Amino acid sequence: MPAPQDGYIVWSGNGYSSYYHESDGIVASFNPSQTTISINQSNNSFPPDHGKIYRYLKQSREYVFELYNGNVPFNLPPIYTFLYDGNPQAAGAFCSTNNCTGLSAQPFGPYIYINPNSGSQIKTISHEYGHKVNFRMWNSSSNKMSNATLSVKEGWAEFFSFALRNYANRNYGDNLLSNRTNAEEAPFYTNRYAGFSYLGTDRKVAAFGSYLWSLYDDPQDDIFLSNTYSIGDNDDITGHSVRVFDAMSAIQIYYLNTIKISHFHNIFKLGLASEEQSSINNVFDFMFDDLYEMPDVSMRSAQVANFSGQVNGSNVDFSWLSQSYPSHLNFANIETGYRLYQSTGSGWNLIQSIPYGTNNFTYHSPFIYADYKITSYNSEGNSANAPVISIQPPTLFVSISGPTNMFQGSSDTFYANVSGGIPPYSYQWYYKHQYDSNWTMVPFATSSTYLHTAGSQPGEFVRVVVTDTAPQNKESEHHFTIIGWAFSQQETEDGGFIPETYALNQNYPNPFNPATVIRFDIPEQSDVLLQVFDVMGRHITTLESATKSAGRHTVSFNAAHLSSGMYIARLRATGLSGEVFIKELKMQLVK
Repeated sequence: MPAPQDGYIVWSGNGYSSYYHESDGIVASFNPSQTTISINQSNNSFPPDHGKIYRYLKQSREYVFELYNGNVPFNLPPIYTFLYDGNPQAAGAFCSTNNCTGLSAQPFGPYIYINPNSGSQIKTISHEYGHKVNFRMWNSSSNKMSNATLSVKEGWAEFFSFALRNYANRNYGDNLLSNRTNAEEAPFYTNRYAGFSYLGTDRKVAAFGSYLWSLYDDPQDDIFLSNTYSIGDNDDITGHSVRVFDAMSAIQIYYLNTIKISHFHNIFKLGLASEEQSSINNVFDFMFDDLYEMPDVSMRSAQVANFSGQVNGSNVDFSWLSQSYPSHLNFANIETGYRLYQSTGSGWNLIQSIPYGTNNFTYHSPFIYADYKITSYNSEGNSANAPVISIQPPTLFVSISGPTNMFQGSSDTFYANVSGGIPPYSYQWYYKHQYDSNWTMVPFATSSTYLHTAGSQPGEFVRVVVTDTAPQNKESEHHFTIIGWAFSQQETEDGGFIPETYALNQNYPNPFNPATVIRFDIPEQSDVLLQVFDVMGRHITTLESATKSAGRHTVSFNAAHLSSGMYIARLRATGLSGEVFIKELKMQLVK
């Protein structure tokens, strides 16, 4: 597509000698081997050695229009560009007002000035044009530019310059300063002319430019290998080239005062899927951790990946993968070695330093079950984002086998069934009655078996706690029903009531759940047998079997362990006179 017009001015003293743009018939050759300008109108002249400046300005503007497919959402008019070969403060500058960097006030603005002696490279020209794009994104607001941090403004301009250089390389064959088509490696060069380095005190400029590029550039897997490098890789962040520009433009809407790097980061993530946001956060953390010291010192050591550990008896066999960059590349993050740490619960204890070139280590200790992490290190310190793994013993499983029913007062054995964990095991048994809140420890029940005697409630529980040498603690509980549990109480009513005949009175309440009361009358001392049967005639329990004096007697029957249905209470009483009384009544249990 033809490059939209941009102005170019040759500055001379306090005025200007010439002004050119495409309406004047100026055509810049886009042959990378030539930098001259051909003039279609004979009355115009253009210094041939300045042709490349005009060419790079046109490329920068064309790049933005092509990115948006010709529909740029912000105003991007031509910008005046001055050559100033005096003694400027830098190779170039962008001025959003009519006066800056010591130049006299001009009757127009904003503008870019370039020192042709030191700033006529594509890096400088595209960098300043990036400031111009930023200025237009923020609605030509000088206040916005003033309120933005140096890291934001210069980091953006560095990113724009690198994006433009890759665009010019791809479309017109211009050489890249780093000779790399994918700039993911560029931040790791210590040469400030290759990649996102910046001659200044704020090293976050390089980090922000690198971060923007990682979001902008679809991965090509030529440096950050997708199968070896995770943190800091942009392999799953794709299709967001335009979004980088849109997010930068949106800052003016969301943030009115100081504009910071974090503002762009938050806006860029809005509306994206959670997994992609997580990847973006990883890239952000990586850039502003490992790149913070760029470009004056070497990087901290490369990170470590694929950290794993396998238990082998009393040993743990660890393995990992180094993520240092290939040795033929000029990077400064080669590790000196590795450091293996074990968690103490409140911190980390260094257990071994391991030489460079090693990717496995066997750790022997009686206490191997813990959390571990590994870092690589060099003279700049440990690597960031150290992977952590947890070495856990085999899971301990415990269950109890034993009777599900016991007769009141009888004894039986319960067994603890144990598997997994790390033997040998220790045991402790407990019991409690059905209506008790607390467990009672059995002092000498410390083996895998326990002999228990049933008590006088409808049901009871036993519990075992097993501990292995890891140590792990697991417990199991077991419930059983007491057969034959009952409660009887003799009483005489009306101060000594003696009935005249035998009687078995209907239980109350009836139906009942789970307990009911049975009353019977005996006129003389008698041998009493009171039993309960189901409707099939099977014996359930004996409530009373004793010699009773004359009077009215009451017995409670608790059927908590029985299922709903009809039950028969049968009374047989044999008096001293020889009289025998037998009677039955029906009782309905409803649960």
